Amino acid sequence: MSQLKLSIVTPSKHVLDTTCVDVYLPTAKGQEGILPEHAGLVAVLGTGVVVIDQGDQKKHLALRDGFFEVRENNVMIFADQALFPDQIQKNELDRELEDLETKLLSEEISIEDREHLFAQREWLDAQKQALSS
Repeated sequence: MSQLKLSIVTPSKHVLDTTCVDVYLPTAKGQEGILPEHAGLVAVLGTGVVVIDQGDQKKHLALRDGFFEVRENNVMIFADQALFPDQIQKNELDRELEDLETKLLSEEISIEDREHLFAQREWLDAQKQALSS
């Protein structure tokens, strides 16, 4: 059975090098499934959860923006941030979500700040989803 070689890199570190049966990525248009022998592709990543199927186990990680390339059974992910569930502190995450919701309810926030807060909430929601996977 053919497998994919998967690499995940952020600006601060090399997150993962592994092989997998398939991988599901959050894109700007929804989830994108990548299987062996997938056609070459370069696409924009969205914020969400990556699901890596290694056959005997599935790994999940929260991913924040970036892009990916698929070429000859190699998948390279270049993300702004990537966190495995064991790197996420639930209490801190819950506190950040609560603080963010309070800020979003404020009428004194500019449109630019509100957009930034919505993007931050999307990232925090992705982390929460990765924790519950």
